[in-house]
Amino acid sequence: MKRPFCALALGLLLAAAVIWTPAFGIEMRLAPKNVPSSSLNHGILLVVVPRTTSARYALLPITVSVQNLTGQTVHVTEDSCSIQNPRVEMLNHFGRTVYPPALHLSFGSPCRLPGTRSLGVGQKIVRHEYVIARSSWLRARTDIEIMGKWFKLASSPTRIALRSRTVMPTLLLDSKSNPTQVTVMPPTGSAGQIWYQSQVRCSDGREDSNLSWIPARNSRILADCSHVLEWHLVVGSVDYSVAKLDFVRS
Repeated sequence: MKRPFCALALGLLLAAAVIWTPAFGIEMRLAPKNVPSSSLNHGILLVVVPRTTSARYALLPITVSVQNLTGQTVHVTEDSCSIQNPRVEMLNHFGRTVYPPALHLSFGSPCRLPGTRSLGVGQKIVRHEYVIARSSWLRARTDIEIMGKWFKLASSPTRIALRSRTVMPTLLLDSKSNPTQVTVMPPTGSAGQIWYQSQVRCSDGREDSNLSWIPARNSRILADCSHVLEWHLVVGSVDYSVAKLDFVRS
């Protein structure tokens, strides 16, 4: 089957050599074509996936890192809402990003513009995160500033095998409790940590968005207000398909 990423790869403006690592990761030595080779060695963008298969729509643990091997201090964007740096993206067969985000913002605009942070020579940013296996294809991405110019660097897409989706957690909403809450009933056989992302809009005008994965303290997830007008929630555990709740008070 023909791989659909040729046009996508041409648009990245990279020269890259791919090295497969034993932990089913990709180590890419990246050199943007626009930067003179005399002023730039190579940076490393690494994604490590601990398994080669996943249930469809399951939470998949991943490690992604970027290291500065340019010989000079560079800058990377800071995290902003669901956009992290470095990060892992899931791609569909057209090469379009289908993850992140886990939740699409339904109201408000709580995300601030990302700032920047310095990454000194030899320094590394390592991130342990979870992605939703919405597709077989994934890649690592980072936004980095070199010599006053910003580059969006990406590894070549790699593939994992997707199994059929598993049973999901059951989400029981109690809209009359104070505060409004959801009880999570994990799927049979799951004994791992429950993780969630949430966006809540309250009757007093407050809005609360948690767009990174948060560990649930127990089987109940509480909204941040007593009278919820709208609540969007995605909940899951590793190796099990996620469940989603969309509540709008009529």
